[in-house]
Amino acid sequence: IKEADGDVVSLQEVPSKAALETLISQEGLAEKYPYRRFFQTNDAGGNHLATLSKVPFEESKGNTQKRFKIDGSREPGYLSRDITESKVKLGGYPFRVYNSHLKANPQMRRDDPDFARQKTFADNLRYGEVRALKDIIKDNVKKMPSERYVVTMDANATPTDGAVQALQKGFAPMFDPIGDKPGFDTHPSSHRRLDYVLLSDNLASSYVPGSAEVLKSS
Repeated sequence: IKEADGDVVSLQEVPSKAALETLISQEGLAEKYPYRRFFQTNDAGGNHLATLSKVPFEESKGNTQKRFKIDGSREPGYLSRDITESKVKLGGYPFRVYNSHLKANPQMRRDDPDFARQKTFADNLRYGEVRALKDIIKDNVKKMPSERYVVTMDANATPTDGAVQALQKGFAPMFDPIGDKPGFDTHPSSHRRLDYVLLSDNLASSYVPGSAEVLKSS
């Protein structure tokens, strides 16, 4: 976080508000990021979200109550974690940061008899969560068409995954500065890319080519 020195920082897999404040305190980040928001998600296993900012939040909220259609299910789905929104003003422009953590794949052996069913459900839920995200963006863009935004996301899926690709199709296509370039893996143990920073069209026009990077921790 210190090395990146971002104006706004999105965090996933935050165990608790206390853990967030411990991190901030131990790493001396309190003065740099005086504006912080912890989001309690729907995850019972401690996978929560947080957003840090150098400037005040104009708006900040979660969407844990959001409901959406899941393919193959009669029951409406709800977010396995959350899709949060934090609006700030940077350089005189309104700027909205969406922070999300999509459904993970089942933690079981592939030869387990129930793996295929659970994997299909996880895939369908991720699709539903992506549709929910785009619906939230669509509602905000209707209110302010010129608003710039960025999606920060642990997708639990690679760039070729259908749910990830759906973010860059149809309404509100988003620009991926890294794309499918090799060497930009974000999951060290598997050497895959599962995490994303996606830009709105009007923000992408200001992107400096080559400036996106994946910081490697030692």
